[in-house]
Amino acid sequence: MFEEYADEWKEVGTYPVGRGEGATTPKRNFPITPRENFELALNGKQPVYIPSMADMTALSPRLVPDNVVRAWVMEADPILPGADIQGGPDMFGVYWEYVKVTGGSMVRPGAPKVPDINRFEDYIDFPDLDEWDWEASAKANEYLYSPDRFTRVWLMNGLNERLISLMDFANVMVGLCRRRPESRRPPLL
Repeated sequence: MFEEYADEWKEVGTYPVGRGEGATTPKRNFPITPRENFELALNGKQPVYIPSMADMTALSPRLVPDNVVRAWVMEADPILPGADIQGGPDMFGVYWEYVKVTGGSMVRPGAPKVPDINRFEDYIDFPDLDEWDWEASAKANEYLYSPDRFTRVWLMNGLNERLISLMDFANVMVGLCRRRPESRRPPLL
């Protein structure tokens, strides 16, 4: 039944991946590029095959402090789970501890950076992303670029996880349940 597609699965080259110089994933003899296939799906059209995360190049640059302290740097000079790192402050100054046995990091509990979400700007400074050397990072990682694939930039924290990292879990849950009419502006949550 699938014999007619066997030629499409032949390896015809490789794509680089963000696990260091020389790390690759197979390039198959598909009738269209992974990028074209993703574009079909994203535009509501019928893709040739089911798009997969493996069809994208992941980039999680060292430039972003969160990626380093969480051992999730996927680029020319990677830091991956299991690395010998200590953790450290993320881009908002929240201290993460790396737990090698689990291959991940967690916030040091008990001392939330933001004790009151209604006054969050009193406790954190937003990083100036223009101060980061994006050009040097792009140059160091240009080998990852392929016109045949999308580049997936990995952001470690979603909104809820960022909030939990700033406030500790229990404080976030209480904040989500409680309204503070006495605050100087409408609650964010």
